[in-house]
Amino acid sequence: LVIAIIVSFAISSAAAPDPSQALLYGIFGTSLTAMAMLSLAGIVLSIDAFGPIADNAAGIAEMAGMGKNVRQNCEKLDEVAFVRFASVYRHFKDIKTFEKELKDEIALLPIVELKTGSVILMENSYVKEIPILLEGSLKVRKTDESGKEIILFQINPGESCILSITSCLNDKHCGAEAFVEKTSKLIMVPASKVKLWMEKYSSWKQYVFNHYYEKFDELITLIDAIAFKQVDMRLLNKLKEYQIKQGNKITVTHQTLANEIGTAREVISRLLKQLENENFIKLGRGTIKIIRTL
Repeated sequence: LVIAIIVSFAISSAAAPDPSQALLYGIFGTSLTAMAMLSLAGIVLSIDAFGPIADNAAGIAEMAGMGKNVRQNCEKLDEVAFVRFASVYRHFKDIKTFEKELKDEIALLPIVELKTGSVILMENSYVKEIPILLEGSLKVRKTDESGKEIILFQINPGESCILSITSCLNDKHCGAEAFVEKTSKLIMVPASKVKLWMEKYSSWKQYVFNHYYEKFDELITLIDAIAFKQVDMRLLNKLKEYQIKQGNKITVTHQTLANEIGTAREVISRLLKQLENENFIKLGRGTIKIIRTL
């Protein structure tokens, strides 16, 4: 807003035919800019107010016993109010189980798009916002002092980062880093709301507890693989996971596989070369083509 005013004043004053009239032209141009912005205020307010009005009308119709058809028409109007939040409802399946008030709060939160490689949560930092993933993919990793890292778990659409939620609820530093694996759209929930929702909405509390269970189960599986399975078996299992997602031509680097399995890149490169010599795969630049059943 400030930038728009400054720019409009500068352009308008520069357009004055006489330098002595620059101030008058600048004020006139600024007033036109202000009117243009204010003209949109009615539209924005109407969009934001339409949903609650339609919802209240539906409640009044039901209490007045005006018939199912009136109630259904009001509900259709209420649905129209949330057209601009369609991506939230399409990708965030758990929102259907949430209370009406919680849905309204989530629908009004900002949606941000982050590019591949963006870090959304720094290790050993305090959490200010909690991500809820709508599109794309996030991963959480732990890095040691020597620079070696391991992928703890993946965050899929409709999920949040349970580590950031835990850190937020306990006012502690986060013990790992979350980054964008591929371009993603997220809802960013302020930490203050996360704490409030835990007390206010039982459906949100259940959502958090469900994620605790799912991600804890993934971590148990990871620990089991590291402690009790050979690296070659873990590599085969990881390749099969990628094959299910991408088909027989997998796009992944040796370093990424090493991070996800929890070993050194050199070990992965050696094992992949062995699989290639045995005619199970064919290696390319950043790709692995599966040519025989693993």
